[in-house]
Amino acid sequence: METKKVLGLIFSLLFIGAFAFVLSWGIINFNKVKDGMSGTGLYTQEDINKSYEDGYNTALQDKNEYEQLINSYRDTITNQTDQISQLNSQVVTLTNNNKDYANQIRNLESQKSNLQSQVDNLTTIKTNNEITIASLQSQVATLQNEVETLTNSGEDKDELITQKNNQIASLQTTVSQLQRTNELNVETITNLNNQIASLNNQISDMSLQIQNNSANVTSLNNKIAELEKSVAYYEQYIANLENETQVVVTFEFNGSVYNIQIVNKNSTVSVVDPTSTDYVVFNYWTVDGQQIDLLTYQFATNTKVVADVTYKYDVKFIVDDSVYNSQIVIKNDYATIPTNPTKNGYEFDGWSINGVDVVNPNTTAITQNTTYVAKFTKLHTVTFMYEDTVYSTQTIRNNEYSSNVVLDNTTYKIFNGWKLNGVIVDLSNTKIVADTTFVADITYKYDVKFIVDDSVYNSQIVIKNDYATIPTNPTKNGYEFDGWSINGVDVVNPNTTAITQNTTYVAKFTKLHTVTFMYEDTVYSTQTIRNNEYSSNVVVDNTTYKIFNGWKLNGVIVDLSNTKIVADTTFVADITYKYDVKFMVDDSVYNSQIVIKNGYATIPTNPAKPGHEFAGWSFNGIDVVDIETLPVTSNINYTAIFTKSIVSLTAQNYLNYVYKIGENNITNIVFDYYTSNNEYIVDGVNVINGLSGNSLDSDNKISLYQKDSSLYILSNYSIQIDTGLRLFYNNRSLTSIFLNNFDTSNVTNMNKMFYNCSSLTTLDLSNFNTSNVTNMSFMFETCQSLTTLDLSNFDTRSVTNMSYMFTGCRALTFVNLSSFDTSNVEYMMGMFDGCSNLTTLDLSTFNTAKVRRFEVMFRSCSALTTIYANENFVTTSVEVDEVNYIDGRKWMFLQCEKLVGAISYDSKKTDCSYANYSNGYFTYKAKA
Repeated sequence: METKKVLGLIFSLLFIGAFAFVLSWGIINFNKVKDGMSGTGLYTQEDINKSYEDGYNTALQDKNEYEQLINSYRDTITNQTDQISQLNSQVVTLTNNNKDYANQIRNLESQKSNLQSQVDNLTTIKTNNEITIASLQSQVATLQNEVETLTNSGEDKDELITQKNNQIASLQTTVSQLQRTNELNVETITNLNNQIASLNNQISDMSLQIQNNSANVTSLNNKIAELEKSVAYYEQYIANLENETQVVVTFEFNGSVYNIQIVNKNSTVSVVDPTSTDYVVFNYWTVDGQQIDLLTYQFATNTKVVADVTYKYDVKFIVDDSVYNSQIVIKNDYATIPTNPTKNGYEFDGWSINGVDVVNPNTTAITQNTTYVAKFTKLHTVTFMYEDTVYSTQTIRNNEYSSNVVLDNTTYKIFNGWKLNGVIVDLSNTKIVADTTFVADITYKYDVKFIVDDSVYNSQIVIKNDYATIPTNPTKNGYEFDGWSINGVDVVNPNTTAITQNTTYVAKFTKLHTVTFMYEDTVYSTQTIRNNEYSSNVVVDNTTYKIFNGWKLNGVIVDLSNTKIVADTTFVADITYKYDVKFMVDDSVYNSQIVIKNGYATIPTNPAKPGHEFAGWSFNGIDVVDIETLPVTSNINYTAIFTKSIVSLTAQNYLNYVYKIGENNITNIVFDYYTSNNEYIVDGVNVINGLSGNSLDSDNKISLYQKDSSLYILSNYSIQIDTGLRLFYNNRSLTSIFLNNFDTSNVTNMNKMFYNCSSLTTLDLSNFNTSNVTNMSFMFETCQSLTTLDLSNFDTRSVTNMSYMFTGCRALTFVNLSSFDTSNVEYMMGMFDGCSNLTTLDLSTFNTAKVRRFEVMFRSCSALTTIYANENFVTTSVEVDEVNYIDGRKWMFLQCEKLVGAISYDSKKTDCSYANYSNGYFTYKAKA
């Protein structure tokens, strides 16, 4: 037992001795430590740790030396107190210096602010000038294009061209003046920025001095605290270690001493847990690698308690020097790969840490702050040109090779390979490092024929720029062979005539020559003419579309009677071509012209069409063209384009006639356009034949016809309906309404439009324009014979009132509301009240954020089993006004006995609080 006490005492003395030795060393070498803190690096943390270790080992080796060291520490306590006083004096001096520096920085910042204001003003002026310059240059470019167009038109527009050139010169002068002003502004801005940079350097130097002084103050204050603490520790250590009743507990956090305590043996220790940061997270305390509970762990010996820490690191994904994605990742975990970035003209290869090699972030463990850089490869366009035409293109990654493109040879074209900058290259060895154009190298060959008396005497295929092989001279009885001629006049030497096209050599004999007359690349006739005599005249008959002007020799019309034949000669017919140009109106020829090739058609008088406006002429039936600018190069038909005119139908005119004619016997109303010749054909019969029409407007543009129980409201104009018309209101005899010519684009109020049309079974609203409608209340109320309604084309963005819209539609089994946007609707009370045959309602497009009244919305929908809706169907704006007896919540689901959603129907749960899919009657369906 005594031995254990002695060993414990020795260990404690050794530990404290080592600590005291190092502290003493630090005090003795304080100036060097201070230098190390200010950046000179005389002592590092490694040096300090080694000094602790050396002191501890020395105490183990020689107890007497250790005891002497303890005694020396007692003597240093007084010295430490003196040093504390000296250090406090240094802190005061450095703090006062920082105040002076701060005042100087404020003065410099004020100067910099004034300079920056000048820079901002000049920059604004420069930017405005650049905008003006861009606008003026655009005007210059437009004027230059107009000048070029006028110059190429072949018309006498010199005065107009001069005027536009003067405008160009004036604009260019203004541009030059603005550019010079901007150059002066740039010089001034540069000078001011240099002054700002100088002030920034001064501010930076002073700020750095403040930071250094502050760091030194912090370091001195830390040293003062350490010295004060050490005095107390020395006194307490010496007293406690002599009694052998206490132990030392050291806490380490993130590689540094966090806390040191002296406690009684076998007692617990309390310490505040370290504060975690974004990058260092404290988990718990450990001893010898095992987690401990400080509330129960008893310390019997000197003990080192180490914090278990989770480290995190910044991971950044950089694209072109900008942060594309940023994450904080736990040590040894993996970053989450963001969506692949894109870059115009490049292909994304992956992420790189060293800027060269692509790595997989999903398999690269993070052990430090890490930056991934997006690695792209430049894409180049490789173009293969064949005879000045793009043959094919490829997109190739930088430093890779294009695919080979092989061209087929023909008898007259031999493909030799691809040239780059005039040299044939091997594509498999030619890396692509920029947009590249390869040009096909081709050996051309031509037919060379030797003709004797219009017969092929010899035929060869000759490489371009080579020479034909001269055949054996032909013979002809009574003639002397002079040689071979290309133009029929001059004798040439085939051995010295390079072949650059298909070539015909004609044998030239003295006395007789062959004269050929060509008409449209075809031999029209030939003559054999004696040398130095004239050929006979050849007359070609004209047609409507081909006018013969004469015979050309070498591209020039000649007089045959004055043209001596001195060699084989070819005359070519000169022809003027003409083409048919027709102007068509409704498949009939309105105007017909014959126009010389490359001439221009004469625009006829604009055609008229009842109920339409003429828009212009088109060659494709869609686009109107400017005929005066289109040269005629072939037969062409132009089609007249018309647009329909609009006529308004007023309520008074409509009601005056509808209720006079067969007031309650009308079962069918048709709004439509006239068919051909103001007839209206149904199943091949003109149903208005023999009927007298009544005009429904003052201009006689809308006519009404009655036949039996049908009304036909016809016009060649688009019938526009005024807002608020209740054209079909309370018409209980109607069974069908056809609205083919019914323009509702101006209608804002459709309240009770089809109210109480109780016999109506057919209603097609597919051409309704409801974009301006705000009120649809009672629109279909009591349409009790309708079984289906397709409203999928309705635009309801402006509607605020849909109350009682389908009330009493008891035969309705399906209604398509897929286009309904209800984001502005405020009233939906009674909307489907009494729709007793509806089994399913899809309200997944409904947004009810503004709806104030929901009462009896689905009341008596006794067959309804399913209502589809989603999170946009809310009741947050419902109106409750007990004073005025308004409660927008109540009876929303009254008498919906078959309704099942999140819950089954309960007659006690009928208010709007059950209008949801979590604990109410709705079935969830996401908005499409």
